[in-house]
Amino acid sequence: MAKTKYGKYVMSEELFFKFPRGYVGTSLLSHNGELNPNVCFGYHCINNTEFQHPEPHTHDFDEILGFVGGNPLDITDFDAEVRFCLGEEKEEYIITSPTMVNIPAGLVHCPLTVTRCDKPIVMLEISLTGNFDSSEMQARREKEAAEKKAAE
Repeated sequence: MAKTKYGKYVMSEELFFKFPRGYVGTSLLSHNGELNPNVCFGYHCINNTEFQHPEPHTHDFDEILGFVGGNPLDITDFDAEVRFCLGEEKEEYIITSPTMVNIPAGLVHCPLTVTRCDKPIVMLEISLTGNFDSSEMQARREKEAAEKKAAE
């Protein structure tokens, strides 16, 4: 954004990333305080069964995961299956329709696996923290920046 008085509040290319693992197209991501308030956000398109997050883990902040159909004219058009576990005992939920999952701070969650994806879906992640544990994200950003610089 151009350097203007309020330009710092309007972000575009700095929030868009291409991920090699299980996502299609470009994701919208803020995991390092780019949006300034104490929130991290991710928007990811999935069109196959490659995506998974196998390791159960916790966070010291609340998180919401959302799953909706990828048809922008009808996000209830959901033709996929996502398996997701909550709690120490890995209580499994099978998501086959648009769903929002509230994950309170400290609640063990995952694995998360896309087991069927006959139509694209969108996964949203909203975390109530200013900085998500992002060592993996930082490595990806550095790689993309280096590739972009090499292409120029």
